[in-house]
Amino acid sequence: MDSKYFRTIINNNDIPVRGFFRMQNKKNDDGERYKELIFVGPHVRHGYHRNAKIEDSISGKSEIENVDSKG
Repeated sequence: MDSKYFRTIINNNDIPVRGFFRMQNKKNDDGERYKELIFVGPHVRHGYHRNAKIEDSISGKSEIENVDSKG
């Protein structure tokens, strides 16, 4: 069994993130949507809080709804 099933994980450490490219959704002046390649520079995330999976199964929420990523 996964150890994340019973444990709530709290990480208050700074997490360095290296730069990366992504396709960003944008709108032009006519209201048409398009995607533009952008570069997100290196930055620091400031921890996260992840509930135990057993708490998510009891409350009926998925794991993705409870992950609080700051960054």
